[in-house]
Amino acid sequence: MKNTFPKKEHLCSHVKIAALWKQGNRKDVFPLHCIWQVQPMEEGNETAFQVLFSVSKKKFKHAVDRNRIKRQLRETCRLNQHHIKAVLAERKLVLYMMVLYTQSQLLNYWIIDKAYIALLQHIEKQLTENTAQ
Repeated sequence: MKNTFPKKEHLCSHVKIAALWKQGNRKDVFPLHCIWQVQPMEEGNETAFQVLFSVSKKKFKHAVDRNRIKRQLRETCRLNQHHIKAVLAERKLVLYMMVLYTQSQLLNYWIIDKAYIALLQHIEKQLTENTAQ
């Protein structure tokens, strides 16, 4: 499987984002806050995984810093998405996910990577528990 992060995997729909804020599941893993929702896959749906990354303008005044963090988040997503994609494809589900950076200072890539992997493992665990019941 290719390690890419194409445009179709970016969460851009205002309707889906609003639904996530209202009905999404939440999980905090330092320095990330994740809001996600799993839905059955509809016919014609091209992707099983869509994600949005956000960094607070209030905490990071300079766009350079916000862009650096978002670049790190996209990279860790690109490298670690294959596990969750396999689980979603097997169960014919779609995952919509927002990842918010909550820390007020720049951190190393490996800290962000470790937190993102922990979030994906938590979501995967929730999926396996819900389908087992």
